[in-house]
Amino acid sequence: MSVDFLKTLFVILDHERGFVVDNGGPTNWGISTMWLIAAGYPDEDVEHMTPARAGWFYEHVYEDPARPFWPRCREIEDQTVCTKVFDMVVNMGVQPPPKKNGVLVVQRACIALGNDIVPDGLWGPKTLAAVNSHSANILLTALVTAQAKFYRNLAASNPQKFGRYLVGWLRRAAWPGGVISKE
Repeated sequence: MSVDFLKTLFVILDHERGFVVDNGGPTNWGISTMWLIAAGYPDEDVEHMTPARAGWFYEHVYEDPARPFWPRCREIEDQTVCTKVFDMVVNMGVQPPPKKNGVLVVQRACIALGNDIVPDGLWGPKTLAAVNSHSANILLTALVTAQAKFYRNLAASNPQKFGRYLVGWLRRAAWPGGVISKE
């Protein structure tokens, strides 16, 4: 089965919901001015960015113009798992640890399910194989749990800066319809 970028994009855009100014500065559909400048697009009008333009960035540039993440993510065999992983990377980033890193959270979920992989935050063939080795339902449950834990820890690390985002983050973590435990 091949995954469909548009199905993934619709979820991302629903989670990101248009223009805001937050800790990352001016951001639209999850794409910040700061990121656009770093990616070599300093003249992009973030405030008036269309969903279609945001989709182009997600498919062809995000997170690193030299090595965008979508072509690697689309090798995940299940559409819902692919969408969940891409959404985590969009929200958590793919910067090398110790910075925030969605791939590292995915790796921790796979390790919790028994995979023998190194939690290095890098998306490679071993991480892909670990993701594809599980049924979608089992992996999604582990991803929801790991993502919620990441958000709770981040909010607890700096309540002044991140506490106000926790409810929305937990709602995002619960996608695709999971329930988050209070742990």
